[in-house]
Amino acid sequence: MTTLTVNASATGTINGHDATYSSARTTADSGATWIVAVGQIYDSEYGYYCYQGFIQFDTSDLPDDATISSVTLKIYSD
Repeated sequence: MTTLTVNASATGTINGHDATYSSARTTADSGATWIVAVGQIYDSEYGYYCYQGFIQFDTSDLPDDATISSVTLKIYSD
């Protein structure tokens, strides 16, 4: 069995803002940062804010026909 360690190539937050919740969930701005935020906020003056975090991995070193038998994800916070 071969072990491949893949570190995150980018992290960030996709966030949306609108007066209605459904529009805030589908309107997104994103940017690669080292901050991952997840959640939602309602502000009576400005409307809804929705935050969806992501972690991107470069798996190009993994062969196309590879069989993955297990995965371990470790996430650290400062």
